[in-house]
Amino acid sequence: MLLGSNVCSVDGLGRIQLSDSFLGFIKTGVVMTQGFERNLLVMTADSFNEIVRQIAAMSQTDPMVRLLSRILLSNAQEVQVSENKEFSIPEHLRKLCNLEQEAVVVGLGDYFEIWSQNAWEIQMNRIQDFDANANRFVSHNLVIH
Repeated sequence: MLLGSNVCSVDGLGRIQLSDSFLGFIKTGVVMTQGFERNLLVMTADSFNEIVRQIAAMSQTDPMVRLLSRILLSNAQEVQVSENKEFSIPEHLRKLCNLEQEAVVVGLGDYFEIWSQNAWEIQMNRIQDFDANANRFVSHNLVIH
């Protein structure tokens, strides 16, 4: 399970080194694509294929389904880990997320996100808005045992 967040450097070629726990997750390669909030989603090929199956089952006559398909599929790229335990973020995805010298890698269970440091700070402000959080998730029926 991928948990926590780490700051990683991004070199001029878009290469990034991850912590060992994240590297173990991507040892066989992953699919990277545009996220929903100027971030990247990184998941196993099986997880990505499940998303593709779900989108294919939706009505393609719905413009929002076509938009969702374009967001996730047109920007998707398979990524492999090099012998140096690093992988490259394609240039078009780096530009999309304003990734330059540092990135924040955020574990979310069975996938992870990559954010620019500035964008992640904005997310952290939202996450740490405790007054708003008390009401935001009331309708989601999360039960903690």
